[in-house]
Amino acid sequence: MKYFYIETIGLLISLVTLSKGIQWFSREPPSKLYVSSGGTARLEWDYNVRNRTAMFDPYSPEWALYNTSGFRIVIGVEDGYNGWKFVISKQCPPRLRGRVSKESTATLVISNVTKADERLYECSLLLLAESPIRSKVQLVVTERPRFTTPVNLSTPINEGSSLCIRCSAAADPMPNVTWVRIIKNPTFISDGVGEAFLRFTNITRHQRGTYECQATNNPNEDPVRTRTEILVKYIKATSAVIKWDSPVDDGGSPVIEYKVQINTIPPREAITETTYCVTNDLNENTTYDVKVYARNAVGYGKAVCTEFTTKEPKRKAVKEMILNEETDDIVKSPVASIYAGVIGVIIWIGLISMAILVVFIKKIWVKKGKEQRQVRLVLSNKLPWIIYIYNKVCNMVYTGETVLDA
Repeated sequence: MKYFYIETIGLLISLVTLSKGIQWFSREPPSKLYVSSGGTARLEWDYNVRNRTAMFDPYSPEWALYNTSGFRIVIGVEDGYNGWKFVISKQCPPRLRGRVSKESTATLVISNVTKADERLYECSLLLLAESPIRSKVQLVVTERPRFTTPVNLSTPINEGSSLCIRCSAAADPMPNVTWVRIIKNPTFISDGVGEAFLRFTNITRHQRGTYECQATNNPNEDPVRTRTEILVKYIKATSAVIKWDSPVDDGGSPVIEYKVQINTIPPREAITETTYCVTNDLNENTTYDVKVYARNAVGYGKAVCTEFTTKEPKRKAVKEMILNEETDDIVKSPVASIYAGVIGVIIWIGLISMAILVVFIKKIWVKKGKEQRQVRLVLSNKLPWIIYIYNKVCNMVYTGETVLDA
């Protein structure tokens, strides 16, 4: 009997020593597992064990969840007395029965998940010789985000103006919203929880293009997307963007709108709710007076006056330039190169023709080195061209339709 106790104690000590050197879980789910509502949640666990019968409790592994009160509820176990088959526990919530199962070694599967399934789940390896080995995962059930503010397919704006586009989305949990610029390598612009803003101050033509708003609350799903095309209108020498600041003192009532007056012929007047105004079809290199009035519930206040001068017209460039849509780089236009080539050919033809004409006249005029002959030179286009011919005897000048006698 004495030797039996010694062997039993020795076996337990060896089991404890062996268990401490084992990495029990070879696979665990992430700390948070995101699954779409209506989808299938796979809580993937796997473990290493050399002898289940010698090391495991007869009801191990064990799967459980924690309710909203933090109380632990057993979902199911593997029954060592029944060939280690997966058995649903009597404690398993009724809403999970028929939707929960086990795959592979220790993967817990919950089909058609709902928000009620959003709980903390646990897989426990119950050992004979030491404390249980536990692994936990938080299941997050997500709804597909939906945009709550419409974004226009295209947004026209004048160069030099300011722009702010709000993109918002809702879902459970609240999605992350991001603005990106769609070019060869998409560029991050801004982000936020539930909403994000696309802002431009003094926008330029190089900022035109396609911008996309993305919303996501599940890293395992593609985000929902909506796009807008920013169309920047160029301000010419005959256009102007008039900007002003909101009044410091609104008289105790917020500003409703602004009135802008310009002393054109005839005078112009514009009403706007923004703090800027674009006016077109002005005269180049001309000074104009501007008056801006702010209106609240009482009426219009005193005018703020200023003046501006439109630009002088620019000379046309010798070479036409175009803008690369992808990189915003300036590149030479192939049309300009073609024009340059054509002009060059015309110049060469003209020079060769003039040389041939000079040689022809010289042969007629000069005979035997010093003799002069009567010459009649008629230019086909009847233009008053002058041709200078140089001879060894003298210098003669010929004009179209002229007869010189020897």
